[in-house]
Amino acid sequence: MNMKTCSRVLAMVVPPVCRTALPSSALQSMYGFTNSALGAQLLRHFSSLRFNRNLEFFTPAEKPIVTPDVKGSFRIEQSSPGRPLTVLLSWLMSRDSHVKKFVKFYTDLGFDVLKIRISPFDLIRPVRGTQVVMSQTLQFLEANPSHSPVLVHGFSVGAYVFGEGMVMMANDEERYSPVMERFAGQIWDSPVDLEGIPYGVAKAVTANKLLQSSIQSYLEWFLRAQYDNATVHYMRSKQKFHECYVRRPALFLLSKADPVATIEMNAVVYEKWEKYNVPVFVKIFEKSPHVSHYYRYKEAYVEEVLTFLQKLGLTEEGKKRQVA
Repeated sequence: MNMKTCSRVLAMVVPPVCRTALPSSALQSMYGFTNSALGAQLLRHFSSLRFNRNLEFFTPAEKPIVTPDVKGSFRIEQSSPGRPLTVLLSWLMSRDSHVKKFVKFYTDLGFDVLKIRISPFDLIRPVRGTQVVMSQTLQFLEANPSHSPVLVHGFSVGAYVFGEGMVMMANDEERYSPVMERFAGQIWDSPVDLEGIPYGVAKAVTANKLLQSSIQSYLEWFLRAQYDNATVHYMRSKQKFHECYVRRPALFLLSKADPVATIEMNAVVYEKWEKYNVPVFVKIFEKSPHVSHYYRYKEAYVEEVLTFLQKLGLTEEGKKRQVA
């Protein structure tokens, strides 16, 4: 299958919103955005600001004030400085209604949330897609130093997305050192390694078995044929993820019934992290499908996450324990 044929297949199964080309302003590291480009809306439990199709900010505050930053990002004026921030790295083709359950979970705890979402086309064009998104994310973190500490909560392909960010931070450690210091912990729900991308993407974009097979075959070819344009970037991201460049405590949420983010695949990762003396906690569910642990085992999922946040001192109960 050639690229033209697969592009037609993806076009049939990917919703139009995900096929929107990156705005020219996004390719210029968010320069060109104005306040008029930000739509603020008060939701039932939180307020939101959508910067572009990839980045959206949520806060329990009612009316966040946003001002342009000199570096091209946006600065959020907080009514209560020092509010923790969760960087929420969504899974591929995630629905807003599903992701907002996690947004509400964190805003109810008093966190602000920066939601990151990429499309399949951002994934297969890393230089013009995912890397631009992570550059915008790091610019946001630079522009908002009062958002501290920072928690990373990633799903599925979010592990690759954050890996691209780690590559950027590693390439300019002096610049990003203040950002690195603010990370407090990381939660990985069904993280997918490079080897799982073809099967995982095919499963994400369609339930049609025939189309899944075609997309998987194309992506396997793509990884071989587009080494310089794409695969080399996936490998660099994978390397930083395996190295645990952000060496902060981690919680892995996995399932025996997940054929995409297998326990064996992730054990290779977190066993390396343990050798780096990174505290690692692992919860393995019995029957939940890929990125569906929360929906199948909500009570147990929430308990695991809250316990982890308490260990990090990111909840009131956790702060009390640290003081004691």
